[in-house]
Amino acid sequence: MFSYFDRTFSATRWSAAPDAPRPTAELPAGAGFDPATLEAELQPLGYWLLEDSSDADLVRRYDPTGANGFVAGGFSRIAHVRVTGTGSASTLQVRGSPLRH
Repeated sequence: MFSYFDRTFSATRWSAAPDAPRPTAELPAGAGFDPATLEAELQPLGYWLLEDSSDADLVRRYDPTGANGFVAGGFSRIAHVRVTGTGSASTLQVRGSPLRH
């Protein structure tokens, strides 16, 4: 499992919701992954995507009634992957931390 930033996120989204949670640091250009292409990007590296969840998905799953007051940030995601052993790379760099076989 690893967390990543949604590459499609843009600063213009904050202007529509000024009270929404904000990232604590600027993202480098091209950081993260595009959720729509994540599976295709991981497969050649030897990873099979089992599940990709947004912040909102996790809030709905783990705090469905709002009892804990969880709030979705809208810019990070959690990917659950399995190593297939057939990829061309033994290490995938994700936000500076390698995922190793």
